[in-house]
Amino acid sequence: MKRFILEQSDDEFYTSHSGLALIGLCINRFSNLPQQVTRKMTGRQDKISHTDIVRSMLGLLCLGKSDYEAISAMRDDDYFKQSLGIRGVPSPERLRQRLDECSVQKRLSLILS
Repeated sequence: MKRFILEQSDDEFYTSHSGLALIGLCINRFSNLPQQVTRKMTGRQDKISHTDIVRSMLGLLCLGKSDYEAISAMRDDDYFKQSLGIRGVPSPERLRQRLDECSVQKRLSLILS
């Protein structure tokens, strides 16, 4: 993950969601998100990993956006990807589909156990 330097500048870009850098740092430093996600989410991973799906949703929730369609605005935002350590941002449809698949798997495992 890229390290960010927080300082005031006249020639750099500004973003309204600069706090995501701290969120990404906390996720990477104080959690074992990739290991937890790979244990809980099974199924096929295409171009976007399960970890990127979860990081994308966490990023949206931290920005106060709970609808899947809000990820569309983040697809071309390099800062969103860099701050959360995401390789690929999913489409709204893919985000919804993969999270729904995970919840169905979780419900089935609860029923069968």
